[in-house]
Amino acid sequence: MVEILDQPSPTMDQVQHDQHAFGLDVLACPRCGGRLRLIALIDEAAVIERILRHLGLPAEIPGTHPARAPPLPFEGRSRRYSVDEIGVDPSG
Repeated sequence: MVEILDQPSPTMDQVQHDQHAFGLDVLACPRCGGRLRLIALIDEAAVIERILRHLGLPAEIPGTHPARAPPLPFEGRSRRYSVDEIGVDPSG
């Protein structure tokens, strides 16, 4: 469904929130710095996929991967070395 916006919408509040939270102004024109206007929202997956394919962009949602395991403990970290092992003269 393509919806033409005649009035401000909750989406505009989200844009303002993102601008404040992330310092990102998605409504700033990258060419001149002027203000862009949100004129339509596209929320139908089929329409979005068609636009992305037309632009040569991937339209599929990337697959998920399982989280990796936490790192194994490093055994050498907790080992204490004697002065003889590291070759340091304790007298200075």
